[in-house]
Amino acid sequence: MSSEQKTEDTFIFSNDEDRPYIANSHVNRKFRVGDKVYLLGSDGSRDGPYFVALVISTQECILSLENGETAKDGEVIHMAKLETA
Repeated sequence: MSSEQKTEDTFIFSNDEDRPYIANSHVNRKFRVGDKVYLLGSDGSRDGPYFVALVISTQECILSLENGETAKDGEVIHMAKLETA
């Protein structure tokens, strides 16, 4: 995992006559595309390693194998189930 964490920007609309602007929402993404991770089982076991192929949201991603093939049949994985490899 990279030492830098990305933050997501969000549009803020006010009822005033101000123009819309982008405000920092301070939402940190735990993993980024290309990060090497383990998938944690409910019994504490680790499966992998895998790579983060696509970040869908701040909490969900899709994993891939080292050769680039989609892992786990393209299942959307919650990032709370991942650990840095």
